[in-house]
Amino acid sequence: ELILEAERLAAMDRLLAAAALLRQVGDKTLVQAHHEKLLQMASLMEEAKAEMLAPPEESSGWKKQSESHGHRDYHVYYKILENGSVKCRIDSPVEASLFIPFLAVLNEPDLYQTWIPSWKFPFKVGVSLSAKLEQKGRVQQLVQVQNDFPWPFTKREVILLGFADDDSDRSRIVGVKLNSLQTPQEDKAVPPLDPDIVRMDFDGGLLFQPCPPNHPLLEKSRGNYPSDEKLILLTFTMVVDPKMEVIPKKFLNFCTRTVIGAIWRMMLHVAEEVRDGKRPEFTELIESKREDLYDWVEERAHVVVHGSEAESCSETKAISTQSIDQKNSSAIHSTHDQNSVPI
Repeated sequence: ELILEAERLAAMDRLLAAAALLRQVGDKTLVQAHHEKLLQMASLMEEAKAEMLAPPEESSGWKKQSESHGHRDYHVYYKILENGSVKCRIDSPVEASLFIPFLAVLNEPDLYQTWIPSWKFPFKVGVSLSAKLEQKGRVQQLVQVQNDFPWPFTKREVILLGFADDDSDRSRIVGVKLNSLQTPQEDKAVPPLDPDIVRMDFDGGLLFQPCPPNHPLLEKSRGNYPSDEKLILLTFTMVVDPKMEVIPKKFLNFCTRTVIGAIWRMMLHVAEEVRDGKRPEFTELIESKREDLYDWVEERAHVVVHGSEAESCSETKAISTQSIDQKNSSAIHSTHDQNSVPI
């Protein structure tokens, strides 16, 4: 019965709740390979969630790289790990109506190249290919991303497994994990590695939760938030191992000081445009996947923002796709300048 209930919870993307039940199974012979995989994913999610829920304090090794209070409030932290890799963290309060648009921007890798900025100076950096390789579940998917790197380094590639944990009914938190496959050759959906491309490692996480009214970023905010909306807090962490013996310091500084912040601002900017009906390609995808995915995301967003005893379904619409539907008829079809990032 524990295993059956765990499988039911896993199918609902309640990953940590499912793992908690599997750990209670006394007869370990009943725990099959796919259960072990679920437990491994849960461990990754638990570790990432615990770190993102804790403030980025110096005692934990975090150092502030930058803080912005322009069009959007966010700060960027980093810390050096024992193996020499650099972990970055971004926290950003946003209005609740960006929940679904932001998740859609992250969830549609086939459109990454339409909005992720690229650079030619002082270093060549940018996404040269992005594609969904396989949809493994409602939110679980396998993604391939190739990135240009500056000379003399060759192009890099990462094969990402994205999955989620819905703990909104209990804690009003939804978590997302993005991890590179440790053995990509074992997945039939993964294409053979190009000998001229280096496959790198990636470990990322994202949390959606209610934003505390006393969050430090709000103290210096210019107050550009709608008065009739509650705020959610986005927390994103990532560490990349580019498989380089030595990472040039100038290149590392460029990535941490310029690239990461610019991509984050662009993600939020594109999410605004999706919400406001100015990105018809996203609007069409949201509508085509509404029954399988985005209706569920809408429900979860409502619980995160208002709690499980929230008022009504009509209020749910205000959180997510109401503005998309209202403004879709006047969507702007002109080509968007992908390098125009609001500061």
